[in-house]
Amino acid sequence: MLEVWFLLLVAGAFFLGGIVKGTIGLGLPLVAIGFMSSIITVPETLPIAAIPILAVNGWQALQGLHWKVVFRRLFLLNLFCCIGIAFGSSLLFQIDPVIIGLMMGILLVVYVLLNLVTVDLHIPAGKEAILSPPVGLCGGVLFAMTGSLVIPVLPYLQALNLQKDDFVQAVGMVFFITAIAFFTGLAANGAFTLTNLAIGGGALVPSGLGMAIGVALRGRISQERFRHVVFFCIFLLGLNLIRQAVL
Repeated sequence: MLEVWFLLLVAGAFFLGGIVKGTIGLGLPLVAIGFMSSIITVPETLPIAAIPILAVNGWQALQGLHWKVVFRRLFLLNLFCCIGIAFGSSLLFQIDPVIIGLMMGILLVVYVLLNLVTVDLHIPAGKEAILSPPVGLCGGVLFAMTGSLVIPVLPYLQALNLQKDDFVQAVGMVFFITAIAFFTGLAANGAFTLTNLAIGGGALVPSGLGMAIGVALRGRISQERFRHVVFFCIFLLGLNLIRQAVL
C-alpha cells in the first residue's frame, strides 16, 4: 500500500514543476524528478513522470495560434531528435551517464554566463535547414542517455529569436515529440506498471494547476524579464546537474 506522505511528495513535486513549466516553458521533469529522486531512484521516477510530461508538453505545444507554423518550422529538428534518441539508446550502457550529466551541467552554466556578458546568439532563417539536423541528432543522443533535452536544443531555440509565446510553444512541441520517442523506449523495456501509471495519472491534477499558475505569471512578465527568468532557471538546472554528478 502506498504511503500518503509519498503521494503528497509526488503531488508537491509536480505542482512546483508545473509552475516552472508554465512560466518559462521548461523544467517540469527536472523539478519533479529532482524532488522524487530524494526518496526513490531516478529510473523509478521516469515512469511516474511519463503521463504528466506528455500531457503538459502536448497542451503547451497546442497553445496559441501558430502551432502549425511552429510544427513545420521545427520539423527537421524534431525528426533528427527522434533519430538521435534511437541511436543514443544503443549507447546508453556504454558511456557513463554521470560524465555526460557533468558535461551538460558545465555547458549550461557556461551558456548562461556567456549570455550575461551580452553574447547574443542569432541564427538566420536561411541557416535553420542546415543546423537543425546536427542539433537535433546531438540533442536526441544526449536525451536518450541522460533524460534531458536542454543541450543543445534549448540554446538553439533561443537563437531563433522567437517571440515569448512562440518560444514556449516551440519548447513544448519539441519536448512532447521527443518524449513520445523516449517513453516508447521505456515501455518496450517493461518500465511501466499499473501502479506507476496510476500515480502518474493522478499527478496530472497538480501539474495542470501549477502550469496554469505559471502561465498567468508569464503573462505579467516583460520580454526582457522573461529572458532573465529563463537564464536564471537554466543556471539552476546546470548547477543541479553538476551537483548530481559530483555528490
